[in-house]
Amino acid sequence: MIRPAEWRWAAAVATLVLLASSLPMLAGYAAQTPETRFLGAVYDVQDYHSNLAKMQLGARGEWRYRSLFTPEAHAPEPVILSYIWLGALSALLRLPLPLGYELSRLAGGFFLLMVVYAFLAKQITAEQTRRRAFLLAVLGSGLGWLLLPLPAFSPPHISPMDFWLADAYLFFSVMGFSHFGWSIATLLLAFLAWQHYRERGQTRYVLALIGCALAQGFWQIFELILLDAVIVASAVADAVADRARVADRARPHAHG
Repeated sequence: MIRPAEWRWAAAVATLVLLASSLPMLAGYAAQTPETRFLGAVYDVQDYHSNLAKMQLGARGEWRYRSLFTPEAHAPEPVILSYIWLGALSALLRLPLPLGYELSRLAGGFFLLMVVYAFLAKQITAEQTRRRAFLLAVLGSGLGWLLLPLPAFSPPHISPMDFWLADAYLFFSVMGFSHFGWSIATLLLAFLAWQHYRERGQTRYVLALIGCALAQGFWQIFELILLDAVIVASAVADAVADRARVADRARPHAHG
């Protein structure tokens, strides 16, 4: 059980983390001049503008995806809908698309960090331990920076993945893209639903898992592979353990 004071602490930490994640963008906008304009992102600018283009489709009233970066005619398809819908919502609220993007990033990031705390609370009983685990989860990253002095990991060569695999680290995730917070939170909620189902066997947790899977397909469809892999591995491990227990009960025991 999570006490209200714990939720307040987690919310305060989440707010500070999201503020810190926004500082690079705020600095970029503050540094603008009449001759130099900030592009709106400090990482993976190409994908950022690709996502804004998808939002433009929704803002125009289009509900299917088509690429705005090619002059070739092609049929729109019902894929990558999250940014299209976000663009439609931004237009409905009369928000500039970059602002709608940032508000979604912040809302999704806050939701993710609160789900992370709930997920840790399910696994860790001691309050102080799960608070420390939460700080490590939201602020930690890899040790790839230790490799930067090596020639093979210095520009223009490949860099450690800590500097480019945004969805591997929570802080990088909430700083980088609008959809990461929502998709990772949905993934953790799916894991929680599966864990509750294993413990209690109630149908409502299966329905919750299905709902999370549908939401995951909306936000980041390829993460369904990770969700399926974890559930299959867990189910196989449970089946092996159950079979071992049945075999152990059936085995005749020697009597002294």
